[in-house]
Amino acid sequence: MSSSFSISIAGPSLREVAASAGPNHTESCAGLLDLFTTSATLSSALREQLTRLQLSEVGFGILTLLHRRGPIQNGNVDLASELGLAPRVVSMTLARLEVAQLVRRACSLDPHRKISVSLT
Repeated sequence: MSSSFSISIAGPSLREVAASAGPNHTESCAGLLDLFTTSATLSSALREQLTRLQLSEVGFGILTLLHRRGPIQNGNVDLASELGLAPRVVSMTLARLEVAQLVRRACSLDPHRKISVSLT
């Protein structure tokens, strides 16, 4: 995949810097640049789809994690820790996902008020 995208490092493009360093660097830098461009394209397409589905990136992260791991017994705390988010953000996002009927939350009978979270 060829790309016209150019990362500048104080003037010259990454391809120019790599070319001056020799043929091996040119090839590996071009590969990295193509990978970066592909990643940016995929990220943009994902954001467009999430917007179309009215789903936030945090919500998508939660759904992805639940899909991979299955139900989570200590939902808010474990999800917040795993995603590097504040429990309040996870709780608000879970509420929206529950309204959209994408997840199910259930309070445990445990006195520690743990909340189990699963996909519907």
